[in-house]
Amino acid sequence: MVVVSITRKRRFLICYDIADPKRLVRMHRLLSKHALPVQYSVFMMHTHVLKLESLLGELETIIKQTEDDVRVYTLSDQHAPIVSGRAIMPDGLALIDSQADLFQNRAA
Repeated sequence: MVVVSITRKRRFLICYDIADPKRLVRMHRLLSKHALPVQYSVFMMHTHVLKLESLLGELETIIKQTEDDVRVYTLSDQHAPIVSGRAIMPDGLALIDSQADLFQNRAA
C-alpha cells in the first residue's frame, strides 16, 4: 500500500491528447491557469494532491472519455529533469524550486 501525503506539495506532469479543437482550447486555457506549459499539451504543476484532484474533476467536465486522453505523472522530488533542445525559458532565466532546479537546459 502506498501512502501519499495530501499536505505536501509535489510536482506533476499533466499530458493530454484531445480530439476536438474546441475541447483542446478549453483544456489548454484551464491548465494554463493552474500549471506551467512545458511543451504542446504538456504542463507541469507543483501543488498538493487535493488541488490536483480538484483540477482533474474540472478536466473531466471538458474531455470526452471515448475520444480524449489525459495522463498525470508524479515527478521525483530528488531529481531535476534534464532538457535538451529548445528551452522553455529564455537565456539567463531559470525556473527554480526551493529544493533544486526544475529544468536544466543542455543545449548542444
